Amino acid sequence: MDAHRRSLLRLAYLLTGETHRAEDLLQSVLVRMIGRWPRLRHIDHLDACARKATVNQYTSWRRRRGSGEVPSADPPDRAYSTEDSAVLRVVLHQALMRLTPKQRAT
Repeated sequence: MDAHRRSLLRLAYLLTGETHRAEDLLQSVLVRMIGRWPRLRHIDHLDACARKATVNQYTSWRRRRGSGEVPSADPPDRAYSTEDSAVLRVVLHQALMRLTPKQRAT
């Protein structure tokens, strides 16, 4: 895997957009692969397996982290106050109550 480390790190960087996060992603993938080494050592294209594992691990990270981050080139004019949050919470609750139970569950 040492021969493919640079290309795997490049893939991880392209997925994450950050050097440190890419290194963390690659390290977690390699640690998982070492744990499965008895089954993996007979695979002909181990680099392809590592690339797929990197993408899968990144997808898992994104799923766990959620989509809370929304990058924006234009910051808001002002920060929301607690009064704004309370109003938004009420509006959201009212909108959810107009949905059917099945739609709310989804």
